[in-house]
Amino acid sequence: MTRSPHGPEATSRSPTPCASRASHDDGLALPALPAAALENIDHCNGLLAPGAFGDEKQRARADGSAWQRLLYAVRRGRREREAKLFRPVVVRPGRAPQPEGEDEEDARIMSKFPFCCCAARYCVAFSFVAVILAALIGFFAWPRMPSVSISSLTPLAPAHTTHDPRNSLFGLRMPLRIAYEIHSGNFYPLRIASAHVRGFDGVTGNRIIDTTLHDVRVAPLRMQFHTASTQIDYLTSDMADPALTDLFGKCAPRSAHFARANGSRPGALTIRFQITVNVAGLHWLKQPVVTLNQKVDCPE
Repeated sequence: MTRSPHGPEATSRSPTPCASRASHDDGLALPALPAAALENIDHCNGLLAPGAFGDEKQRARADGSAWQRLLYAVRRGRREREAKLFRPVVVRPGRAPQPEGEDEEDARIMSKFPFCCCAARYCVAFSFVAVILAALIGFFAWPRMPSVSISSLTPLAPAHTTHDPRNSLFGLRMPLRIAYEIHSGNFYPLRIASAHVRGFDGVTGNRIIDTTLHDVRVAPLRMQFHTASTQIDYLTSDMADPALTDLFGKCAPRSAHFARANGSRPGALTIRFQITVNVAGLHWLKQPVVTLNQKVDCPE
């Protein structure tokens, strides 16, 4: 007695996905598979079912073209969202089919183009090291403007006065030695191309000194001293000029016929200085103006 091929046992079994796939390949007609079997048909070869989901995107990612690599690297957030929605199934021999994890997918993508996309911990570490190195290089290499100040004023001779009412010429001239203090915060030597020094009367603000330093070598991280000679030089046509009155009262010698009768002086002469430093090769830096006050006791 022959058992019908469509008996209870035959009807209770459903062809496996792999058998169904093989039957289709051999040209045999089998009953239609249920939806659950169709969803797992890719278990046979580890590939996605054609047209199931994301075929074009998965193929573009597998192609590895430069444009697609750049696109996936820039749009990382979109790739992660798509990876959660469309997680491919990987079949390994001797193991049950498991969806590919996010870490494995990231590692696979990073191995294909590590330059465009790196792991977060490596990017953070590299950025931290780069910032530290840039800060150290900037601290040692960034140029700093040297500071120039005046420590003392020393008269070299008594003042010489001019008192000519006929030609309306009145003035005073006195040689001075200026002691400068120069400090550089740089880690390498510099050269001051010029330092313009101007002095103004402390009472009226009229200019009485105008001199310039040239070609001064500055050592790194050191306070150094420099001396230069100049002179107080003021000339006017007005005998009642306030600046001239201040200069005559504090610096005119006793031999001058217009000196005070009692020979006393109201005090030392106050000079307000302005110093502008110009460093060779650093014209693009802001040139600071140093302002300070100094007093000088004029010889009698």
